[in-house]
Amino acid sequence: MNIAIRVDSSNIIGAGHVRRCLKLARDLKSKCKKIIFITKDLGGNFNNLIKKENFKIALIKKNKSKKKLSHDLEATKHICKKFEINTLIIDHYFLGLRWEKKIKKHLDKLVVIDDFSNKKHYCDLVINNVSKKNLNGTTHLTGLKYVIIPNNCSKNKIKQKIKKSFKTLTIGTFFGSTDKINCNEKLLKIFSQKEFKKFKFISILGKNNKNKKKIERNFKKYKNIYIEKKFVNMKYFFKKIDILITVGGVTSFE
Repeated sequence: MNIAIRVDSSNIIGAGHVRRCLKLARDLKSKCKKIIFITKDLGGNFNNLIKKENFKIALIKKNKSKKKLSHDLEATKHICKKFEINTLIIDHYFLGLRWEKKIKKHLDKLVVIDDFSNKKHYCDLVINNVSKKNLNGTTHLTGLKYVIIPNNCSKNKIKQKIKKSFKTLTIGTFFGSTDKINCNEKLLKIFSQKEFKKFKFISILGKNNKNKKKIERNFKKYKNIYIEKKFVNMKYFFKKIDILITVGGVTSFE
């Protein structure tokens, strides 16, 4: 079986889609002859995470045409044909039903990863989509047990954290790769007050956070606040903290 994964990341989309697709790719690696990622070279992308894990990337070239979906479709079809792909996995909010109908004609299997939306899909398998109005007898895998989680905490780790004294809590903050409304800085202003001196704070500033330098400058004087300047492996971040304040999405499931 040759699998391709159609996924994008950017300063707007974030890294969550890529991170969960990498988890899926690792799990499927031993069962497939070939796994490639079909993606675009968008501004602020996280394609380096794919390269680090030695998965092949097939880039969809930039196109100035207004018919972006048509270009995306033709490019994906071409890549699938070139690499003899028989199963395509889509983790993408913007491709939609018409795109799926057209690409499915060229594949043995089409799989769509959704996020508990009510969107209609045309595919063989859909993961965590709550609509039952799909058009071709799609198989549904819906519920928390089917959420693809890049990093799982072990039960022993959770028990250790429960036993830990409240006085020594370490609190982490992460609001995605962009943090458009600057939640990190707003929270750190609160946490820098004297009431929170007994707690330790670790804040990850996303790769595309425009306020990064300002935040680093304003909070470096606080001994209980540590700013993580580079995007880190989330698994190691989770090991350092007891409580996480974050946005909804893949990170919240982790």
